[in-house]
Amino acid sequence: MFQPQNFLVEAVNKQEIEQVRVALSTYLSKNPTNEQNEVLQAAEYAESRLSEPLWVVHDGLYIEKDSGKWTKDYLGQLKSDLRYNFSKERFEFIIEVGKKVRALKGNFPLAPVRSVVQPAGQPMRQPAVTQLSSEPVKLQAAAQVPSQPVVPAVSPSAIKTTTVPTRVVDAGKPNTKWLVIAGLGGIAILGVALFLLTRNHK
Repeated sequence: MFQPQNFLVEAVNKQEIEQVRVALSTYLSKNPTNEQNEVLQAAEYAESRLSEPLWVVHDGLYIEKDSGKWTKDYLGQLKSDLRYNFSKERFEFIIEVGKKVRALKGNFPLAPVRSVVQPAGQPMRQPAVTQLSSEPVKLQAAAQVPSQPVVPAVSPSAIKTTTVPTRVVDAGKPNTKWLVIAGLGGIAILGVALFLLTRNHK
């Protein structure tokens, strides 16, 4: 037995013709293939309880009769046209197109489930786990490290040692040669100064 949805019952009780048409369009969207004749029964329910006509005169807009040209886009165009011209011809035609292009997913049979019987006394076999190889990761990491130049190994015996002579200066002992020269120079200067002083007094 047909049980109308609450939104349709409320629209019919208010005698709001536009809300009733919107409610019937909702039925078309939810049940495009008219399963269990639900959509047509909803239209009959509303039509029998409205005080004004539910349908309008068809506007004569072309309707494609070739089912090979019916697509989901064409179905959407028909629903859009229904908003502006809610004719019974267009409403029923939308149902026919919906049966072809919008088949319900529940109509496809499910694949049978195969059961596995484990012999008595044998341990339960665990499913094999495929271990991913880490080799590609290693190769990728190696590719990211820049190559370094190879330095050949040199044995200690092949290395030549060169001795550089160094001059050691003992900073604690004064250089007597330079001290003598400095002393003689001082005496000569003192002598010249005395000579000049004596000459000036004469």
